[in-house]
Amino acid sequence: MKFLCVECDRQMAFEERRLPGDGTLAAAFRCPQCGRVVALLTNPMETQLVASLGVKIGGTTLPPQPLESIRGTVTT
Repeated sequence: MKFLCVECDRQMAFEERRLPGDGTLAAAFRCPQCGRVVALLTNPMETQLVASLGVKIGGTTLPPQPLESIRGTVTT
């Protein structure tokens, strides 16, 4: 999913992610041209679905670790 600034017709860039602690997830995106900000707020069920799929909102700054996808799916 990508967000588009309607005024500038540019793809918005990811800015920050927050986990308020009530099971929701908030993500902010900013237009690189005009600075307009849009926020996405998910409910607890959507947050759980995204987490179970292994999606990382905003990406990751670390290189993938060996067997990362396997470790994420193994139940202990």
